[in-house]
Amino acid sequence: KEIPWEATALYTYLTDRIGVGLKQLLAGNRKWKLEPINRNDLMSLSDIAAKVTGIPLPHEVEKDAVERILD
Repeated sequence: KEIPWEATALYTYLTDRIGVGLKQLLAGNRKWKLEPINRNDLMSLSDIAAKVTGIPLPHEVEKDAVERILD
């Protein structure tokens, strides 16, 4: 059974994009494996994502960090 070239190209593209994104996330958090990453290391980039996942938006994360620093 032959696999269409388009499917191979799409798989390769998505694998590369997801791989690069994960590497950037890990490097930004200074955590080099997936195990130490938790929900506190993440931010939602849209209101819909924040509502669905319960992960806060960037301005909400920054607000909490500033309050911890000032306390």
